[in-house]
Parts: sequence; C-alpha cells; structure tokens
Amino acid sequence: MQHYYSEIRSYLPLYFPHQENQEFIDYLGQAYLNNIEGETHQFSFISFHMLYMSFIYKTSWFLNKINHPEAVKICAKITDPSSMSFLFDYSLIREKDIMNILRSLKFHKSHIKNFTLPIEYRDNCAHAVGAIHYDNRAIERLVEEEYNYVQTIFLRTHEVLETLITEFYALPNNWNPELRSQPIAYDEVGDFMRDNVLSQKDLEFIACFEPDFLKKESSTSEVIYKKVLFLALQALSYNEREPEENGAIKNAPYLLVGFDDQEEISLEDLIHNEFLYMIRGFSNSDQKAFIEALGNDPVNYGIV
Repeated sequence: MQHYYSEIRSYLPLYFPHQENQEFIDYLGQAYLNNIEGETHQFSFISFHMLYMSFIYKTSWFLNKINHPEAVKICAKITDPSSMSFLFDYSLIREKDIMNILRSLKFHKSHIKNFTLPIEYRDNCAHAVGAIHYDNRAIERLVEEEYNYVQTIFLRTHEVLETLITEFYALPNNWNPELRSQPIAYDEVGDFMRDNVLSQKDLEFIACFEPDFLKKESSTSEVIYKKVLFLALQALSYNEREPEENGAIKNAPYLLVGFDDQEEISLEDLIHNEFLYMIRGFSNSDQKAFIEALGNDPVNYGIV
C-alpha cells in the first residue's frame, strides 16, 4: 500500500505557491505511511482521501483558471468562481458539490457518482460510530479505487493540457525575449509550471506534445525562439522527472533545420544566453550531448 502515496503525489503540484501547502501535503503523506506501519488503516485511508480531494481541488481550480466554459458554468452554480483564487479554496465547498465540476470533462453522471462514493467511505472512518468498518484488505481496495479514479480523471484533462501548452507557445509574451517577463526561456517555462501548479504527470504529458512549429524551418525569429522555449520545457521536464530519455537532447537538432537561412540570430548567442543556463542541471555527459546535438564542441564552452 505504501507505493500509492508516491503514485498519487505525481498527480499533485510539483510546487505550491505557499510553503504551508507543501508541508500540508507532506504531512498527509507521512500520516498515510505511519498509519499503514502502525496498522491503523482506517486513519491511513482518511489521509489518502485528503490527498485524493486535493487532486480533485487541483483539477477544479485548473479548469476554472483557464476559463473552461463548462467548468466555469458549473462552478458558478455552486459558488462565485472568482472567489476561488487557489485550489484549497475549494475545500470550503461541500465535497459532493465539487465533484460536479468534473462533468465539464464529459464524464457521465454515473462516473461522478463513483468519484463521490469514497466520501461516504471516509465518513465511515471519520465518525465515532463505535466500530471499525474496514479491515486492512478493505482499506487497500478503497485506496486503490481512489487512485484509479485519479488516473481516470487525469486522462480526461489531456485535451485541456494540449490547449494550455499550445496557447503558451503561441503568445509572444512567452517566446519573444523582448516581451517575456523572464530574460531566460528556462525561467519563463518555470513560471508557467508554477503559475499553473503543474504536476509531474502534467509535465510528462506536455513534454510529449509536439507543437506544429517544431518541424518548421528555423528561418524566422519567431520559429527559432519558439523552439528555444520548447527545448527549455524539455529541459525542465527532464530536470524535474528524470525520464530515461532527455528530450532536450533528442529535439535539439530541430533547431538547426533551416537555421543557416537566416542571419538575425546567432547560434553562438543562443548557446551562451539561453542554453548554458538551461542545461546546468544536466549531468556532464548530457551537457556534452546537448551541445554536440547543436553541432558544437562542448570544450568551447568549458564542458569536458
């Protein structure tokens, strides 16, 4: 049962805007693990259920933040969407009402009913009814059930995440060095990740998304800087997740396609101004591989 904590954690934000939020999630995880070890499994389920609801709040907040029409419409029937400034604000609303926001992801009402059932199981554990409702095996089934719901709900957010990343790449305020808020594309992507409280799973999906401009020739500043932003996202994803393959290295050659057909941007400048900072978290071998993928000698940049 212990592995379910690390599994559900990958669906929760990598970074929270407030330290107390991170401490809260860590506290729930520790409570879950400690109660499993102490064989007080009903209390472990209470902790896991709070992690489950944190995921539900995250999803609901995210849908409202990006102004998903159906989500905003449903939320407006429950509360004032503008008052829900962060995901834990949704904890002020009745749990069963919050579940209705998931209808915006095209779930049938029978699915919503299933997602809501764990609330009743939690109530059976949380009230002093004078009896232990569930044995250890039953609790494991309940935890597995909630985790399966998390996976099911997340799959329905893929379309929303595609829209989010497509719009991110499209805005000049994100890819244009003269307009973006951060001087380095890597930091711009970091702000994007934190502003949208992306999870490891969110980042994993977004990193696999190939935008249309990736295979266009790098003959204009717009295409070049969008590719730089794309590579920055690949680097961030690799640094946060450490997958088997480094997407920044794999996709670096796309930047070179048609690059020599323009004279406005220097590859040397991009390496010094963008990429050396971007790859600082890579292993030495990956740093070398990235520079080599751009057709350059790593030694020229102090990478040996």
